[in-house]
Amino acid sequence: MDEQLNQEYEGFVCDSDQKAEWCIRKIKEAEEDTRRWELHYKNQLDKIRETNNSTITYMTAQLQKYLAAQVAAGLAHITKTTEKYSLPSGTLETKHGTLEYLKDDKKLVEWLKSADMMDLIKTEVRQSPIWAELKKLTTVVEDGHVVLTDTGEIIDGLEAHVKEDTFSIK
Repeated sequence: MDEQLNQEYEGFVCDSDQKAEWCIRKIKEAEEDTRRWELHYKNQLDKIRETNNSTITYMTAQLQKYLAAQVAAGLAHITKTTEKYSLPSGTLETKHGTLEYLKDDKKLVEWLKSADMMDLIKTEVRQSPIWAELKKLTTVVEDGHVVLTDTGEIIDGLEAHVKEDTFSIK
């Protein structure tokens, strides 16, 4: 391409206002041509992405159904948190949603103080709950409330929600 341009403009010298104006027009034409091609290819790429994303979404849904059928047939590897089925080209896997705690350490510390549970507060630079120990004493009830298992008291500053299952192809 560069060789073709060199031949096309071989011997050209910008040595007058008219030639300088012509150079400016050629630059503007080239910039506009570039913008048109960029738009054209962007539109083409957008269409390709849309088509491919539809294919991926549809095929993924089919594979999720297939994994569920393999689980039902007892052919998949099942653990407490995952279901897997291996194929030569990849492994279908569903990871079950886990319980996620949303903690407000400041509120939790205040609640632990009011519940006379000072042994569950660690004091380093600032006070914070000893989460591993506190978690052992809790139960999650409806609406994401976390309660003290022994008393049923709702713990202020602590909520729980279940993350959604995730499906992947590895």
